[in-house]
Amino acid sequence: MVGSRGGPTRSRILLALMKRPMNKRQLALHLNLNYKTVEKHVKILEENGLIEQASPGAYGAPYFLSEEAVRNRDLILRLIRESLGDVEDC
Repeated sequence: MVGSRGGPTRSRILLALMKRPMNKRQLALHLNLNYKTVEKHVKILEENGLIEQASPGAYGAPYFLSEEAVRNRDLILRLIRESLGDVEDC
């Protein structure tokens, strides 16, 4: 996840969702990213079981960390720190 070209963007999305659930539009605004960029990375994170949508398929439904990601939060933060440097604790 973090070692790929899109790793930094996906890391920022995960960090944002550690703070609070957000939908794709909110993530785009919060992270100052293009909506289509967020959409692409959210899909990858969802396919890999790191995030889930509150009401799958519902327009505007927020995303949040999956149970697996919550259980592995410390590992995820460590990997993000190793690739991005110091990050704000969530």
